[in-house]
Amino acid sequence: MKCWLKQIMKKAGKTTKELSKETGISKQTIEKYRNNKIHILYFRTLDKLCRCLNCDNTDLFK
Repeated sequence: MKCWLKQIMKKAGKTTKELSKETGISKQTIEKYRNNKIHILYFRTLDKLCRCLNCDNTDLFK
């Protein structure tokens, strides 16, 4: 399973800094998702990302 956050962020025109500010998720955590370095998925984090990027969790992971 691969995280497509990097591509979704690019499509939405959001930077890591902007996404962090809008969601309250640390830049380090966002970078882990962007670079497929996550070990644990938290639904709360996924929900915040999806709401901010106007996408579904099935868009984030394929």
